[in-house]
Amino acid sequence: MKNKIDISYDEEVTSLKKIFLKNKQVTEWANAVAAELDLHDFEMSVYFCSDEQIRTLNRDYRNLDEVTDVLSFSQIEGEDVGFPAGKRKQLGDIVISLAQTLRQAAEDNHDPIAEEKMLILHGMLHLLGYDHVTDNGEMMELQGKILEKLS
Repeated sequence: MKNKIDISYDEEVTSLKKIFLKNKQVTEWANAVAAELDLHDFEMSVYFCSDEQIRTLNRDYRNLDEVTDVLSFSQIEGEDVGFPAGKRKQLGDIVISLAQTLRQAAEDNHDPIAEEKMLILHGMLHLLGYDHVTDNGEMMELQGKILEKLS
C-alpha cells in the first residue's frame, strides 16, 4: 500500500506557491522523511495557509494568539505508532504558513525551500508525538540527523 499525502493551499497563498516546492516535490520529500523514520502505509495532509489562518488555529488550539510557522494535529499521539499490515495509518494534518516560512528563511539567510522542507519534517515528527518543548533534545537531534542525511 502506498503512502497518501494530501496537499492543499488556501486561496490567499496561491501567489506564493511558485516560490516553494511543487506538490510532487512535497510528496517526494515527505516520503523520504517517512523512509528515514521507517514509516509505511500512512496518510497525512499538508495545508499551506496564510498568517491569519495559522494565527487563528494557534489561538484556538494552543491558546497562543500569534503567528507560528507550523502546526501539527496528530491522529496518533499517545498511541502505539505501529502500522498494521494492509491498513493505512492516518497520521494527521500539518499546517504551514508560507509567509512565515519566507520570513524565517530570510532571517536565517537560507533558501525558502530548505525552510519548507524543515517545517514539513518538523511537522511530521510532531505528528508522531515528538515534542521539542518537553523532551531532552531528542526531537531536534533527530530532525538535524534527517536533514543532514537528506540534504
